[in-house]
Amino acid sequence: MSERFVGGWSALATLLAVAIWLVTDSTFLVAEEARNLQIGPVAEVQVSPQFSVSLVIQRRGRSVQELGKHFLARPQHASRYTRRDQMTIPFPALSDPYKAIVALRLFPEDSLSQDGLEHVVTDERENVAAIARFFTGSPTNASQMRRTGAVGEVSITRNHEILVTIGKEGVETGRLAEAVLKDPGRIREFDRGATIVIPADAMKDGYRAAVLTHLFFSDVIREDSRRHVVTLPIESLSRVSLWFTGTGENWPLLKRASGKRSNDVAKGEVIVIPRNLLGSWALMTEEDISEETRDYPLALTSRSRRDAVNLGQRFLIPKRLLSAWTTLMEKGEDGAQDAAEWYVYWGTRNPPLVYSGDRLGGYAGYRLQRGQALYSDVVIRFTGVVEVAEVLHLSEVVLRRSGFRDPRKLPVNALIKIPIGLLSPEWRPEGDPARLAEREEDTAVARVEEEIRVEKAEARAAEPVRPRGEALRGVTIVLDAGHGGHDPGALGPRGLTENEVVYDIMCRVMRQFAQRTQATVYVTIEDAQTGHTPSERATIPDNREEHLLTTPKYRNADVVTSANLRWYLANSYVRRAIKTGADLEQVVFTSFHADALHPSMQGCMVYVPSARHSKGRYSAGTRYAIYQEVSERPTVSYSYNERLRSQALSSGFADALCQRLRSANVGVHGRKPVRGYIIRRSGGGEWVPAILKYNAAPTKILVEIGNIRNENDAANMRDPAWRERFASAYVDAVISYFSTQ
Repeated sequence: MSERFVGGWSALATLLAVAIWLVTDSTFLVAEEARNLQIGPVAEVQVSPQFSVSLVIQRRGRSVQELGKHFLARPQHASRYTRRDQMTIPFPALSDPYKAIVALRLFPEDSLSQDGLEHVVTDERENVAAIARFFTGSPTNASQMRRTGAVGEVSITRNHEILVTIGKEGVETGRLAEAVLKDPGRIREFDRGATIVIPADAMKDGYRAAVLTHLFFSDVIREDSRRHVVTLPIESLSRVSLWFTGTGENWPLLKRASGKRSNDVAKGEVIVIPRNLLGSWALMTEEDISEETRDYPLALTSRSRRDAVNLGQRFLIPKRLLSAWTTLMEKGEDGAQDAAEWYVYWGTRNPPLVYSGDRLGGYAGYRLQRGQALYSDVVIRFTGVVEVAEVLHLSEVVLRRSGFRDPRKLPVNALIKIPIGLLSPEWRPEGDPARLAEREEDTAVARVEEEIRVEKAEARAAEPVRPRGEALRGVTIVLDAGHGGHDPGALGPRGLTENEVVYDIMCRVMRQFAQRTQATVYVTIEDAQTGHTPSERATIPDNREEHLLTTPKYRNADVVTSANLRWYLANSYVRRAIKTGADLEQVVFTSFHADALHPSMQGCMVYVPSARHSKGRYSAGTRYAIYQEVSERPTVSYSYNERLRSQALSSGFADALCQRLRSANVGVHGRKPVRGYIIRRSGGGEWVPAILKYNAAPTKILVEIGNIRNENDAANMRDPAWRERFASAYVDAVISYFSTQ
């Protein structure tokens, strides 16, 4: 099982929300209760570190007696569990139907048979005593619960052999050999006394495939190939070839199939393994693995654990030990609901997602609506990824996780399972550390924004109204156009290049500032052939003549060098402005770019520097020592308060820009057009571009003017009138943001 998915379950068990509606046979009473109960989360399941379960109910005007009547095995004890407007009911005190409902939701993989209940461990905090207490009512029954299957720790040796180490305690060696090994007679060869160490290639295909799926959970099996995502630092083409084809000699064929020029592999890189090279084990899907291993489940872990149980491990709880309420689980949740007077709707604090889990770990469930697409309405929306390859890859991961094969044939109301680890922070469950950190930052930024609003209101009241011709006097604007020179940036249809389009927009912004304001404008880049004169052509020739205005000038030969020199140059402009008497908070930096995203995405997006993702210190060392702007101040770092204020100022300006763009009929991305960081699941995680992260201007944004791979956006970029309208809206936003009127 993937530890990344396991982390999702840990967050799930911290806090799950449920919403409750009263249901009766009378249609009138159903409608009446729907009016009385507010829509939204009114209860939640809480699980302690010791795995004690309780149901927390927000009363919302209902009497203690009424809630006790429905939820408690002994209603007379209702006041014992009530504090003000909240009732906290320990699991043992719940009435039987609600015990069954909670159990079915917490443990969706569990099943009843004539022998008893087979429980699948899905939470890291479980232990044998807790399981016994939950299902039998007494932890002393733990000794009578029989474990099925075994637990194997996966490791890789120095010669790249994959091993599975299984402790012999409680394991029937003969049964293990018959179930797991291709040749059961080799079990003595693998016996190490207290453990059994089995090479993966000695296992039957189902178990060998399970080991690979455990290690490389992001891989996707297609009709013609397996797309392997490099996950481990020790990987190489020859090792990937060994694990998936059975021999390391096939690495040149993998290199060719993947279109690689180098023999090196990087984390997050996709290696294409043609189907004709794959071993039979490497072609097995999760469904195949489940079918092949169901008679002898093997729970897998990647590190030594002292826990009494392991994720994915199964326990058989004999029928004679089970509490009476477990019989309500036999007919599933609907059957348990029939025995309850109040219908429990298992929702969340984060609609429209419902958090749950299965043998693969925690997931966020989403019901696909009519007309919705997997790419844009699920993956892009909930994971935050936008780059084409990542959207396509994560779509396949989510599709496979949900039990579907073809994204074009998803039925309406299909349950789409998004692994918790793939969700962007704002879509994580309540209590998840990433979501808590995001919320804390949002709260801190909101506080600073309010402080800034009060400061500006007071300053505005103290200043005289300036004539229209004096707009932006004292304001400094630093403009940057992405890429250029040897780096064309993203490529669009019919010769459209990112660098020429954004350079043209930057030149138009310069011209409008000169015509309409008294702002001081600096730019980071210049075209040696055309200067700063905008083009009236639909497709602007990519002349590769742009260079950075550093001292000495830089011809944009290297992307990383160019990116770093831009913010060094911008910082030099900021220092120059301050020396001439400018107010630091009246300096604005903007870098113009064009996205190359999934074609379904359309409109402008604006990035601002998240304070949480912008910490750190950067020193150029001797790398850029020849440039004057670097030698002026080679090392930069900013305090948390500086970063927080910068995020607040930048967010305010970004919102003003989006508002002006909409007013000018310039498309703005429909979902979350202002973002604090970029998400890359295939490598890099969450990060802020260096041109914002190390920039000294307090107000700074990176503007993606549109998606060059979207047909409508590309058509706009080819239109000189649209480029002028974009420039005009940008200048309007700056004037509005700094207006004293």
